[in-house]
Amino acid sequence: MAEPTATSLMYDWSFKSHEECQNYYANVTMDGGVWCNATWDHILCWPPSPPDTQVELPCPPLKGVDPTQMAHRRCTGEGQWQGRVLDAGPEDPTEGWTNYTMCFIPELRQLMDKLYASSEEDAKLSGSEGLIRRKRNKGKKIKKNKKKEKKINKQKEKKKNKQEEEMEYEKNVIEED
Repeated sequence: MAEPTATSLMYDWSFKSHEECQNYYANVTMDGGVWCNATWDHILCWPPSPPDTQVELPCPPLKGVDPTQMAHRRCTGEGQWQGRVLDAGPEDPTEGWTNYTMCFIPELRQLMDKLYASSEEDAKLSGSEGLIRRKRNKGKKIKKNKKKEKKINKQKEKKKNKQEEEMEYEKNVIEED
């Protein structure tokens, strides 16, 4: 992939729109196949990237952010940025999701851990311990919800079968008359 020249180099955080980001990489040639397109996530401008790669860019120099750390994005094997597509309009499509977790200074990460904790006990745990517990609890909730959904679907199926049997019975009674 040919990179923009040093004379045209902009900082990844200096872009102000998706269009500006796309134009910056317009002359970049990509070696055949599918690639993730250049995209702007409203903070950083991500370069076109080959499939099945994780792309890293330095965190922007903002308050509460450590610019020595890296933000991450993943280009899938299908050449799409991993995550959902948010479409705020034709001039502002945001594709995928950027992981800025490591960009935040430790104090902010601890605060976020406490804000997103599912209990007071989780909030008291250190960052990684709390994260592990929240993921485990989320998994349990998902399992419980699937079980509940399965039970409801079974009940619906039973009700549907009973209605069909009643309709068949009524049809037979009418035919006998």
